[in-house]
Amino acid sequence: MATLPNDPADPAGGTTAPPVIEAFAPPPSPGPDQTPVPAISALTTFEKATPAPAADELGPSTGAATLYGIAPQTPPATPPAAPVAPPVRPKLVVIRGQRMNQEYPVYEGRNTVGRFADRPVDIDLNAQEAEGQVWSSRLHAALTFDRNVLLVEDLNSLNGTWVNGIRIPSGQQRLLKAGDVIQIGTVQLKVVVG
Repeated sequence: MATLPNDPADPAGGTTAPPVIEAFAPPPSPGPDQTPVPAISALTTFEKATPAPAADELGPSTGAATLYGIAPQTPPATPPAAPVAPPVRPKLVVIRGQRMNQEYPVYEGRNTVGRFADRPVDIDLNAQEAEGQVWSSRLHAALTFDRNVLLVEDLNSLNGTWVNGIRIPSGQQRLLKAGDVIQIGTVQLKVVVG
């Protein structure tokens, strides 16, 4: 080895050449009992150190994001729409009168019941009573249908309005339900909802 001037290692004071450093050499090839050691440049990132699984190992719902600890972002599921109930449509069906099973629809709001003569009515019972036995008034009763509630009111008729065999006082409203029977004059009408 060559020495440099004033090198304390050289007692004669001569110069010594710098030591020769050999270049980095790759590790020797592994034998049959040894596993290979990866080169340093191959371990620079996490992705290179951990091999990615094959596509068939991921399964249908796992992706690369889940593999590295990040939950996949899925849009929030929209809740199913609430079922819409069909609108209630009450009607009156004749169970006693000249025209059995005739239906009269009840509309939203106020519906007048009686006989059409000089004033129109919503539910005309003119053809339901025999000519010699007219007991219903021209403006006999009113049905009010509002927000699925059906009410009946006698409009100060001569013979009254009856619900399930009970006369209702004039000017007072009475709540009706499906199956109730209204009698106006000699005509009986059953409340049907559907």
